[in-house]
Amino acid sequence: MTSGSTFPQWLTKIDDLTRPNHYYLMAGNHCYFLGEYDENAQRIFADDPYST
Repeated sequence: MTSGSTFPQWLTKIDDLTRPNHYYLMAGNHCYFLGEYDENAQRIFADDPYST
């Protein structure tokens, strides 16, 4: 099964390079993510009343 998703196939860990973008994480925290939210991305949902 395939998907048109642009998400990676694995989790990405917040490290010392990316931690400054997430000021609420402390150095001892271990945080992983699958994707990032982009508030400026084009809305593509058909049922979204705000879509362009």
